[in-house]
Amino acid sequence: MFKYTHLKFYYLVMMGMSRLSADILIVGSGPAGSLAAYELSKLGYKVIIADMKRCAGKPTICGEYLPELSEIEDIFPNEGLKYLKSLYELYRGYITNKTKETTVEVEGVSRTFKFKGFIIDRGSMISHIIKNAEDYGATPLLSTIFRGCKREEGGYKSKVLSRELGELLVESKFVIGADGYPSTVAKSLGLHFTLKTEDIAYA
Repeated sequence: MFKYTHLKFYYLVMMGMSRLSADILIVGSGPAGSLAAYELSKLGYKVIIADMKRCAGKPTICGEYLPELSEIEDIFPNEGLKYLKSLYELYRGYITNKTKETTVEVEGVSRTFKFKGFIIDRGSMISHIIKNAEDYGATPLLSTIFRGCKREEGGYKSKVLSRELGELLVESKFVIGADGYPSTVAKSLGLHFTLKTEDIAYA
């Protein structure tokens, strides 16, 4: 069932008004994008989430393994640890398996060491977060491709192509690029990465 905001968008498009507005446009509905949408909409910001997938969080490509908090909490500053702990409480509701050891193989040489971690159902977790964000007024535009954006006085104008609604212009005060590497959002704004592709490890 469509929420009111979805029906409103359909009505605007049917009336020939393909210009949408929001405080924040988030491109990408993975863990970072979905959590940003939830936290910002909960604070009262009008949020639109654009993602090329037909279903938020699915299919899952990567990012289902996480280390136990005890393995990594020493590397985080105190001010970030409280928020990190709240995230881990969220993750624990979607654990499907736990591990006590990790094996790493590089160029045929493998090594196994003790390292506690767990595997989560990432797709279900993201779907749940998006639903909660919608409850606070966020609007997901799924099956939607981000075409690019440019800075304007007072914000940004972004072009997106929705499978259901066609080409839309989204005006927003801010744009969050949660679309992974290499980011189409960053590229469209002329932001360049200093890392070389061969220096990046995908996990």
